[in-house]
Amino acid sequence: MGYRLAIEAVVVAHFLFILFVIFGVVVAWKYPLLRWLHWASMAYGLLIEIFHWVCPLTLVEIELRRRGGLSYYDDSFISHYLQQIIYLDAPRRSLIIAAVVVVSVNIGLYWLFSRRDLIPNQARKHEYEPPPSA
Repeated sequence: MGYRLAIEAVVVAHFLFILFVIFGVVVAWKYPLLRWLHWASMAYGLLIEIFHWVCPLTLVEIELRRRGGLSYYDDSFISHYLQQIIYLDAPRRSLIIAAVVVVSVNIGLYWLFSRRDLIPNQARKHEYEPPPSA
């Protein structure tokens, strides 16, 4: 029971990390202290996919499964759970392309948000305001 709970905690942490890599720009823009963490997370996630490194969370999960006498998998966390979630046998190249797209979209959003912050509030108003009456 203890190993199963620990495994589930690691899997949840892994999914949260992936969600942070994908959608972290929204949170990081609201909380600027998280921006550097998000940039580092995106870079790390991209490097893991490009160089086919094994994520430490995957190693922890596999070790917990081994110690708990449960079956474990040989491929990456994303490949393993992606297949289980959407029944897709995703080739490694597809995961790399997806990672590049995610990072590119996030960089674009960072750029867009930074441009938006440069525009004065008055210029951002899209509402019609009647001229002041004399």
